[in-house]
Amino acid sequence: MKVTEEHLDYFSQCCDEFIELFGLKDWNIHCSMADTCNIAETVRNVRGHIASVFLCKEWDDTVVALDRPRLRSSALHEICHVVLARMSYYGKDRFPAQDAQDEAEEAAIRRIVNAILGDTDGIL
Repeated sequence: MKVTEEHLDYFSQCCDEFIELFGLKDWNIHCSMADTCNIAETVRNVRGHIASVFLCKEWDDTVVALDRPRLRSSALHEICHVVLARMSYYGKDRFPAQDAQDEAEEAAIRRIVNAILGDTDGIL
């Protein structure tokens, strides 16, 4: 099934909502459609704090329905990749610095706590 601009607009709105929720204002995140075999995927540049979130052009609705709840959950899934981007980046490094890994983990946890509990005024 072809994914429409309307689908992409809703997906992008959901991404924007989760970007706001997780406080990813320090990232430049762009949504678009692409030829991909996944429902959606994210490409991240950790050093530049840039991410591209792609929604597939063709959706196999025989496996998963193309509806607003699935688009919303897919958007959340992809934005979580951005939240965890630094952890993933340092985890793949051949000689990761423990301090960098620990800081990346703490940053992800702070974003999750703030998303659930609201701004904690720097307590965490």
